[in-house]
Amino acid sequence: MEQELYALGLVHAEEYLLAVADMKQQLEESGYVFADSEGRARASLVCHALGITQTNPMELGMSAGRFINGRNPKFPVVTLRGESGIAPLALKVMRERYGEEGHVAPTVEYVKYGLAKAIRAVSGALGQQHDVSSGAEAIGDWMHDERLRDVEDRIAQFPQRRFVREGSIVLSARPLSEFTSLIQQVDGTVAVAFDSHTCTELGLPRVNILGSTALARSKNKRQFDTLF
Repeated sequence: MEQELYALGLVHAEEYLLAVADMKQQLEESGYVFADSEGRARASLVCHALGITQTNPMELGMSAGRFINGRNPKFPVVTLRGESGIAPLALKVMRERYGEEGHVAPTVEYVKYGLAKAIRAVSGALGQQHDVSSGAEAIGDWMHDERLRDVEDRIAQFPQRRFVREGSIVLSARPLSEFTSLIQQVDGTVAVAFDSHTCTELGLPRVNILGSTALARSKNKRQFDTLF
């Protein structure tokens, strides 16, 4: 564990793991259910000691190097799986505890046009009608138009819309506005202006919260069984 603690100290991940453990504990004390942690965190003795994971990685024969490599340490990302609908609750807990000055925010996801939607949008703007619902043949005919041949490269990869991913949460000891862009949705929700992959590339600390209907059913069954 000493080597793992040393590696975590090199990337300053101590407060991050404490915040994740605190959020998980608070939700569990409120009656919410989590499965054992997924991904590389299962190999971490520190995560196990903090209660982030349930199974001792030594019993599984896992090396802490799978979670963080002491020779080339990179900031870890913890993934938790809880009952369905738990992601917005986790975000709420972390915002109430740490986010008064913008230390916590979800990421966004950008949905690209894709070729079919790009064809509809561009042809509509040009006053043309092209039915792309029939698939590749209709698309191929339309692409023979010299004016529109490069639509796939120029339009198809453009973002068409975005939505907030409440289960992908960025944490920071400093206000996020000091070093990254934030956006405000129509409903007032503030989010980081990048998707989860970009946040990872930028080194922004992030925790993933996944939902499971199976866990919710299991919890409901146990609650039902206690009535009899």
